Amino acid sequence: VLKQPGRAAEAGAAAERAVELAPHDPDAHVAVGLAAGRQDQRRPERDAYLRALALDPGHATVELAR
Repeated sequence: VLKQPGRAAEAGAAAERAVELAPHDPDAHVAVGLAAGRQDQRRPERDAYLRALALDPGHATVELAR
């Protein structure tokens, strides 16, 4: 869903739900960050990546997104 044009908001909602279900999963927070970035929401994007890094300091996806 995230890569499909015009569906970033839907992807963001799904990612937020993933965080609700698995708040300790850094991948869920990365998904929130990716969806926020697709919507040019830089602060939420950064905050989501920081939460992912707090859970897993060496998370490879977050390192690539920096």
